[in-house]
Amino acid sequence: MEPSWSISTEAGAYLLFPFLATFTLFRSAFLAGALLLACVAVLAGLSLATAGQTHEAARASGLDIFHGATLLPFVRCLAGFTIGLIILRLSRHPRVAGCNRTWYGDLLLLSLILVV
Repeated sequence: MEPSWSISTEAGAYLLFPFLATFTLFRSAFLAGALLLACVAVLAGLSLATAGQTHEAARASGLDIFHGATLLPFVRCLAGFTIGLIILRLSRHPRVAGCNRTWYGDLLLLSLILVV
């Protein structure tokens, strides 16, 4: 298996970064929340849609998408990249920035476990 699929998906996400940053960091919180829900739905859908496929020998889970003949790895990368930007926005929110970060980390970890 070649790592080129990963590099190409990341390059695509970096090319879209200015647009993603604009919509996730500098627009309304409602839009960022809608994007977060859409990204979680996309990741859940990808996981469910690919969970039963066994055509790749080293498949570990439903989100272990590395088949380069489809856009699924790029979609997965883009959804994760967007979620990361939204988490950055949340970490800068005054209520989160001024509170004890212990519960914030626990909540983030629980969210990631539920998504994956």
